Formats: sequence, structure tokens, C-alpha cells
Amino acid sequence: MTDRLTTTEAVCRLCWHLLHGEGLTTKQAQQLIGYTRSATWRMLDRMAAYLPIVQDRGVWMLMDMQEAGDGSPSEH
Repeated sequence: MTDRLTTTEAVCRLCWHLLHGEGLTTKQAQQLIGYTRSATWRMLDRMAAYLPIVQDRGVWMLMDMQEAGDGSPSEH
């Protein structure tokens, strides 16, 4: 039996898959990190506040970087 992943480990595992072009349903992400479905969804939702990931038709994926912009903060 393996220990539960820390939050940092879980985020890193999900980022690795997303950055390699994989689309993940919440259930698939849950299976990768071993968290509950609701905790997995909340983690992905929080990650989307900082990374260009979106959920489209139930699949979390990395946005096309041209659609996301250059990532630089907007000037005020």
C-alpha cells in the first residue's frame, strides 16, 4: 500500500499529464492521485486559476497557448 500523495505531489502529477497533452476527466485525475472525486475537482479548479487549463465537455486540458495569451501580466 502506498502513502497518500501530498498536495504538491498530486498537483505535480496532474500537471505532468496535462503538460504532455493529455486530457483528463475528473475521474481519471482522481485515479492518478487517489483523492476523492470532489477533492480532485476542487484541486483542478484551483489549478485553473493559475495555469491555462480548462474543462471542456468534462475533460480538463491545457489551453492552446496562443488562445491563452503570452502569460505576461496586463499593464494598467
